[in-house]
Amino acid sequence: MLEATNNIRHAAVHRLPTDAHELARMVTQALNLTRALKDTSRTQKLEVLERYLSVTIKDLELHKNSLESDLDLQLSSIDSQRRDLGVKEKEAKNAMISQDKDQTDKISSMIKESIKFIDTIDGDDLDKALLQELCK
Repeated sequence: MLEATNNIRHAAVHRLPTDAHELARMVTQALNLTRALKDTSRTQKLEVLERYLSVTIKDLELHKNSLESDLDLQLSSIDSQRRDLGVKEKEAKNAMISQDKDQTDKISSMIKESIKFIDTIDGDDLDKALLQELCK
């Protein structure tokens, strides 16, 4: 029991960071000491403090659980958005590749047609025919 009081005193003197569960444990140890000393006045005060800490700890745990649940939902939503963006990125790349191929095929076809057209024209009329073809 004296070791418990030493721990409480040490934490208080050195202002050690103490979480709610550790504080509740210290209050329980102090209660045991006041009961052993038959100090009813301090025992009653510590009992009130112990009940308050118990309720507060439960509230903190519920709030923490709620925060963790909210975070899980947000992370799940973010993960879903990442997957959706990955699909959109892939679709955009595929669309660009398809459009590039279509444009390349179109240009290739135009060049082939131009070559065929040039082959059908006499040398003297070539400049005039090309100019007409370009103006279409």
